[in-house]
Amino acid sequence: MNEKIEQKMTGKFVFIIIPVTFFLVFFFLALGILAYGAIYQGQIYPGVRIGGYNIGGMSRLELKDLIENLNNRYAKEGIDINLEKDSGIQKVKLNTVGFGESAVEMVRLDSEALSRAALRVGRTGDTWQQFFGPISFRFTPVSLSVPVVANKSVLIDNLKNLLAPFEDKVREAAVGDISVNNLSAEIIPEKSGQIFDYDEAVEKIKINLARLSFEPVILKPKLFFPTIKVEDVRAAIPSLWPMLKFDQLRIIATPSPSTSFQWDLSANELANFVEIRRDDSDKLAFFLNREKVDNYLKLRILPSVEIIPVDAKFTTENNKVKDFQPSKDGVTIDFEATYNGLNDNFRQREQEAFATGTIMVVLKQVLPKIQISNSNDLGIVELVGSGTSTFKDSHNNRIKNIANAVARLNGTLIKPGEIFSANKYAGPFTAESGFLPEQIIKGRKLKEEIGGGMCQIGTTLFRMAMQTGLPIIERHNHSLVVQYYADPVNGNPGTDATLYEPILDLKFLNDTGRYLLLFTNIDYKKQMLTFSLWGTKDGRSGSYTHPLVSKWIPAPIEVEYVPLDKNVDAVNGGSLTKCQPAFKGAVASFTYSRITASGEKIDRVFDSYYRPLPKICPATSTLITQ
Repeated sequence: MNEKIEQKMTGKFVFIIIPVTFFLVFFFLALGILAYGAIYQGQIYPGVRIGGYNIGGMSRLELKDLIENLNNRYAKEGIDINLEKDSGIQKVKLNTVGFGESAVEMVRLDSEALSRAALRVGRTGDTWQQFFGPISFRFTPVSLSVPVVANKSVLIDNLKNLLAPFEDKVREAAVGDISVNNLSAEIIPEKSGQIFDYDEAVEKIKINLARLSFEPVILKPKLFFPTIKVEDVRAAIPSLWPMLKFDQLRIIATPSPSTSFQWDLSANELANFVEIRRDDSDKLAFFLNREKVDNYLKLRILPSVEIIPVDAKFTTENNKVKDFQPSKDGVTIDFEATYNGLNDNFRQREQEAFATGTIMVVLKQVLPKIQISNSNDLGIVELVGSGTSTFKDSHNNRIKNIANAVARLNGTLIKPGEIFSANKYAGPFTAESGFLPEQIIKGRKLKEEIGGGMCQIGTTLFRMAMQTGLPIIERHNHSLVVQYYADPVNGNPGTDATLYEPILDLKFLNDTGRYLLLFTNIDYKKQMLTFSLWGTKDGRSGSYTHPLVSKWIPAPIEVEYVPLDKNVDAVNGGSLTKCQPAFKGAVASFTYSRITASGEKIDRVFDSYYRPLPKICPATSTLITQ
């Protein structure tokens, strides 16, 4: 009897203890997972990777900074490409940023999209995935790809320019010299060749970048065969003679009601423009070569008919318009329409009933860049916003560079809808433009380059645009904390904007619907720079909070000694006897608030990361520190 009672009690104990054990295990496991999530609040979970980079533990800002640094590296170093040919490997380098006024960023890593996606890993999906996912990443890492933004057409154009010397172009059979008098035509034979698949090349570049790889992209040309052969051209030539059997073709242009010009084009002259290619129905036919026709129009006709448009001009004195010049519309050739008319006339000569002996040059109006409108009023009537910065204790060359840029910017008219570019209007920052060598931040060092000090311009323009309430299109903070650009109220970093053409720019949008006039002033006595925008107020306003530093990062205590080649490199602007001071880092942010003309409030947070640097000295036997 006692044995049965004991067995019954044991069963009840087991029945109770097992669920309790499971409950306790699950409770402490859940507690640990919740604590794990709390530890990495605002950070990417460990186990998340991109190519060879472990990004676990990074904040969104830190990841963005990493990716932007890689963007800068790609922009500066370009992309290595290995061309596999029968003769061996040919190494070339693709620049990812154009130069000059047509500078275009062809391809870049989207740091914003990546940072948001990386932070969501382990924080989306069902409850089970969010609960156990982050722990599982330590055992089964998650690999991400960086979103790549590419300007495909520009990228392909640059690839073609780069790789053209390494291609064996396909040559279609073609007509050469044509004699209308003798009814004879030279036939240029076809030739197969090897060319690159540029769509495939773009995809390979994007894949490499998405993995953050700096390994060379491997490209191999493909064999292509011509589609037009000698026998095809020979069979088509009899159809060419009726198209050239006429005395002359008269070309007429009337740039104004009272002015008319004419040119007579002989059959032999027209024959120089002839090419053979397939039409829209894939039938072999004769056409006029567009490039040759355009060259003829530019050289023979354009000088007689072109009227250069005249921009409106006005100067300001005491913040008022002093005088102005009315704009004047111009006239030029519509090259596409004129070519189509000439080519259609040539093609119709195969059926003489439809051909005419004359064609008209199609002209089009060219509007000036700056027009006088609304009774010769551009709407420049009042101050709409301004920004300031101090260049106190600047070196002589730095002040001269700033003054040069100020003079270049003064009086700039910003068109409605235009995206203003500081590099475009203040630059180019070259010796030819009057700029002098001065210190800039380059990598980990302060070095002298032509045009140093332009970040003073970018910072002042940035503050001016925000005080005006304009959308900021592009802005980059400095990599180091620089006192020139400290907030004038609390002295913190955060409201600066760096310029480094053609990579880094300050851009804002004129969405006021009216012209804006940029007026600049440099006060040497107060060492103050003031930029103002004049126009017509539309009810908008803009302001920004003083930047807050959420984290100061101490500079490393250890001194870094760098071996230098005095003919190539030097610390602190070329002096081998001085050390570069240490820089403390910072994480700063501020809020830009603008009220639109319609009354909508738009807030935008600008985050800035400034890296710390140790004191850097030249590794010389006779070191003199500063």
